Amino acid sequence: MKILHTADWHLGRTLHHNDLIKEQEFVLKQIIEIVKTQKPDVLIIAGDIYDRSVPPASAVTLLNDTIIAITELGVPIIAISGNHDSSERLDYVQQLLSRQNFHIFGTFKREIPKVVLEDNLGKVHFYCVPYITPEEARYVFEDSSIKSHEEAMKAIINEIMLSHPKNERSVLIGHCFVAGGLETDSERKIMSIGGSELINANVFAPFDYVALGHLHRQHSHLGGKVHYSGSIYKYSVSESEHQKSVSMFDLTDKGIENFAVIDLIPQKNVLRVSGRIEDKKFHLSEKSPIPQKNDFLEVKLENESLVTNAMNIIQNDYVNTISLRYAQSFHKNSQNAVTSEELKKLDEKELFANFFRKAVNRELTDNQKNLLTIAIQKAQENE
Repeated sequence: MKILHTADWHLGRTLHHNDLIKEQEFVLKQIIEIVKTQKPDVLIIAGDIYDRSVPPASAVTLLNDTIIAITELGVPIIAISGNHDSSERLDYVQQLLSRQNFHIFGTFKREIPKVVLEDNLGKVHFYCVPYITPEEARYVFEDSSIKSHEEAMKAIINEIMLSHPKNERSVLIGHCFVAGGLETDSERKIMSIGGSELINANVFAPFDYVALGHLHRQHSHLGGKVHYSGSIYKYSVSESEHQKSVSMFDLTDKGIENFAVIDLIPQKNVLRVSGRIEDKKFHLSEKSPIPQKNDFLEVKLENESLVTNAMNIIQNDYVNTISLRYAQSFHKNSQNAVTSEELKKLDEKELFANFFRKAVNRELTDNQKNLLTIAIQKAQENE
């Protein structure tokens, strides 16, 4: 059985207040094309379909259009909720959607929902485990000993194995944090105490494949058996070095075969670049990646002192520059530190001189002091 695995679409997400719906649409069209050309037997979406519990209308429309396009190609979809989704909203019209080959599970229940598909080798059981907290698992299983995500997952897997037919293939679809997983700044942290969100990969050993969502970098555990497909787009500059993709493989009677990672190409990339401003013009450094004009950028500025209107200068060339930081700190001399009590005793001129000293690590020149005195006098006259 050929399986296509994706996760963490986060429809409705923004990047530094920039709406990403067009970027997401551009990538989802590629996934539709992959389905069309590769002809998988099933598409898995392992949680975080939306970015928040009440998604914007544009995100709902994009999901609907994508699901219709894929199911019209005759490919069933199996999806679960993640920690960003509203489980109740995803459960809405679940029975109706399942008739259209879109099987979506939002709310966790003790009787673990499954979808059974069949090929020439027999049945494959897809066990669908929506995101659940240890508190919810304690309530559902009536087991006060469940204190961590791992203990919750063990209870879930024990429940599954009680009824799973022997010698038939199994896939678990989940949304969780496997110990040793590769984090970024983009994932909303799973609420936990002292690492209780972590699940050892060995917990998933009974399954032929475990399709996971939550972590945004594509990577695997247990020799590829436990796999994160990663997000479909770079949702923060911490993901700038990721190559986004979907994962595809054949699940045979021997296990996972023909595993492939299919790259997704962004319309606007998200990059970290570096350079200098000289003569009110931004120049990329030689070692910096070369962005396109509309890419989303975090810029590391290599100037030795603060540059006035630096962001505006950079945005003249790269309009979607979203953040700016300097390569060096201008707050090196701790001996220049002034206490709050000392600050109260300073006049306007002394306050500015102190700020200037901390900002650029040098003193005002005599000419700058004269200009500052004139400016303060004019301001006081206008009060």
